Amino acid sequence: ATVHVVPNSFDCEATRKGRALEWARRNVPCEKEYVLFVDEDSIISDIPPIPDADVVQFSECPTRTESLFTYLAELFRMGFQIEQRAFSSMSIPLYAWGGGLAIRRDLEDRITWDHETIIEDTVFVWKAAQNGDFEFEAVPTKFYNQAPPTISAMIQQRRRWISGAIADLQLLPRRYRYLFRVRNIGWSLSPIAIVFALVAFTQGEVLFNSHFLRLSVLLTVFLYTWSILGVWYADESLSTGISLLLLTPLISILHSIGALVGFAFETSEFETTKKINPSDTPSVSVSQEHDD
Repeated sequence: ATVHVVPNSFDCEATRKGRALEWARRNVPCEKEYVLFVDEDSIISDIPPIPDADVVQFSECPTRTESLFTYLAELFRMGFQIEQRAFSSMSIPLYAWGGGLAIRRDLEDRITWDHETIIEDTVFVWKAAQNGDFEFEAVPTKFYNQAPPTISAMIQQRRRWISGAIADLQLLPRRYRYLFRVRNIGWSLSPIAIVFALVAFTQGEVLFNSHFLRLSVLLTVFLYTWSILGVWYADESLSTGISLLLLTPLISILHSIGALVGFAFETSEFETTKKINPSDTPSVSVSQEHDD
């Protein structure tokens, strides 16, 4: 593969990753119908035929790095993120993952990456959807990428996602803004289920309040459902699944902290999540990824 370095003299409205993508769009020739965008840590075994859509979203699947807790949080997020399978039927997806995105070349040239944002992949599809007839297709083929190496890196990553979404929310139609806000508030406050459950089962007078008990059980079931879905989605081992189930209360808190911080302390800085040398990470089998 040819490695290109963005010259310091290149100037545009976009910054960081968006700036690099915009430079490549202008300076790296491509005669194919689609351009495939991946991250530097993406692991791809094969690419199936591209569906006839303007933007094709490949599925994300984490690999473990230095921290067991961040990996379990990523599995938990995969369960929470099962919603992405419905994006193909929506007029505009709620978000996009830039680690596995195929975009029609002519659409990329019309929309460009030249926008000041810290969530360039999501902003691109939001702007593309505004630009008229637009088709988005989410496919089950998995592209693997690294889980954040540390809890602090994961918190900063989530903070950037939420902050960027808040800053660019006006790009969504009004009805989708409400849906997106509810979704993100639910994400950031998901550990409240643990608080409700603890209160319900430790306070005798509350225990007999059937409405409170039902609510606490319902919210807790959601958390464990996301954990189970995440383990199933990633085709993880029984031991990892048991670990996640046992640690679900803690993992849900770790997963949501970044979102809470993003709501409370918005950031406009793009802080790159550290990547680990592939030789230092556990190997991952991708031979069955098309069976999903």
